[in-house]
Amino acid sequence: TLLVMAMGLAVAVGKPVWGKFKPRQGAYIHLDHEQGLSETRKRIRALAAGLGIRRSELIGKIRVSVFPDVNLTTPDAVAAYVRAMTGARILVVDSLKACTPGVDENSSSLRDLLQVLTKASEQTGCAVIVIHHVTKADDRELRGTGAISNEAATIFIVVARSHTTIKAILNVKNRPLQENLADFAVRFTNGGGDFMFEPTPDGEEGVTIGAVTPPVVPLTVEVVSDDSVMTDRVLAH
Repeated sequence: TLLVMAMGLAVAVGKPVWGKFKPRQGAYIHLDHEQGLSETRKRIRALAAGLGIRRSELIGKIRVSVFPDVNLTTPDAVAAYVRAMTGARILVVDSLKACTPGVDENSSSLRDLLQVLTKASEQTGCAVIVIHHVTKADDRELRGTGAISNEAATIFIVVARSHTTIKAILNVKNRPLQENLADFAVRFTNGGGDFMFEPTPDGEEGVTIGAVTPPVVPLTVEVVSDDSVMTDRVLAH
């Protein structure tokens, strides 16, 4: 979740994603179906601080919905998502399981539900990222029915190892490019000084993240330039 939040914020203001990849700037929508307002707000503030983004820069560029009324099982969901995604560059759904209440993740019907997002993306040009989990037996295999992998155009697996702030990013499917990107790693870093968001008047347009009185500890997410960490510190079993 932190990884894609950092991506969304970078896209919103046109900064390099994870300090490396230049995005096409556009509005970022985050649909939080499982974290809750307090945690989502805390994460956005920390990541924005890590990117050096002031709240005034996010006005009109980020929209956050916590426990939205619409999910992939909602009747006429395509129309609802089209309305939400129109004019945006990137939509994040956290997570697939929470966005499909009552649906067995081993059911092939999940492909039909994911096509809701595919259709909405086709109509709006807004890219969609859906967060899903891997199996306990194999951290490179998606949990649930194979229909999930079949519907996805691109799949990135985040591989974490205990006692390290570095995570490996593995591209295991890439339909648009017809070939997978090389594996790389990102590092999460807390600290680097306190950062204060500007106070927010009530009713101001844009995401409501509240006036900040305590200092915010920045959180940065950056691609690791040293390739040796991929085998020595992250991917070694």
